[in-house]
Amino acid sequence: MKATATKSVEEHEAAMTKLAEKLEKKIGNLDSALKDSKDDMTKRMEEHAAATAKAAEEHKAAVSKMREEHEAKVSDMKATATKTEEEREAAMTKMAEELHAAMTKMSEEHEDTVTALESAKKSHKKEKARLTKDLKNTAKLAEKLEKK
Repeated sequence: MKATATKSVEEHEAAMTKLAEKLEKKIGNLDSALKDSKDDMTKRMEEHAAATAKAAEEHKAAVSKMREEHEAKVSDMKATATKTEEEREAAMTKMAEELHAAMTKMSEEHEDTVTALESAKKSHKKEKARLTKDLKNTAKLAEKLEKK
């Protein structure tokens, strides 16, 4: 019985040793898997951080570009508005100058017409006086002729 018990103990010890070796191997595999998982997670986190940083930079660049484009559009609109205002002012100035020139010309023409009318009036008055004098002289001559 002692031999059987010893054999059983030895078998049990061998089984336990074998089980312990299997457990150590599984623990080693689990440690290795945990390390691999940890390394994989670290790698993924680093990749995610890099992707996030890259996306942030791209977003920042896109926002900056959009801001520059918007500022350029606003600047163009302001320049166009200023140009339009300057063109409007120039057109108004030109129209005012043309109107002034036309009024000056009309005023000069009016003065010329008044001067011509006054001259004609004087000529008419002189002609009337001359004709009146001729009529009187003719009447005197007619009287003299009638008397003779």
